[in-house]
Amino acid sequence: MKKKIAIAAVVIVCIIAAVLVFRNGSDDQERVKINISASSLTKDDLDDLDEFAEKNGYISAKYNRKDGTVTVVLDDFDHQKMMYQLGKSVISNVYGMMNSDSPYYNCIKSIERNDNFTEMRIDVDRTVYESDSSYSAMIPLTGNSCIVYLSYTDMPREEQNCTVIVRDAVTKEIIAKELFTQDAFEEE
Repeated sequence: MKKKIAIAAVVIVCIIAAVLVFRNGSDDQERVKINISASSLTKDDLDDLDEFAEKNGYISAKYNRKDGTVTVVLDDFDHQKMMYQLGKSVISNVYGMMNSDSPYYNCIKSIERNDNFTEMRIDVDRTVYESDSSYSAMIPLTGNSCIVYLSYTDMPREEQNCTVIVRDAVTKEIIAKELFTQDAFEEE
């Protein structure tokens, strides 16, 4: 019985020590700075950036008049969680085009992407794709979804680009290709 109590006490002490190390480690966590377009915030958020930061779990937020962006600071763990959620949303939007409810269902055969959403490849039934010009709307839908994701990365702004490539599903020949950039996205 004493042996079981001693083992339980050691386990409890180890758990407490692990929690304390984790908590102390999170205070010293690396911070991530990202610049998001000020136009993506509401007027109320821009008027009170401290409240905006607190409401969204950021460490701080600062308006940059020079380029019209807001620099947001958050810890690395929170940034990773945010990027995971944004990535899930982009995948849901883009891959959702393959669902039977989507007007693109008849056309899309597969969608591939790289890990950082800077390139999306959509393989289509070329005959169906070229028979209806409305299918070309999938290109901006895909590109803009990726640009929103990229705007929350810590990637330099000039590298926040996404290339959308539409290919023939059989031959892999490129049918259409378009580059999406942060600057062009914000001008829309």
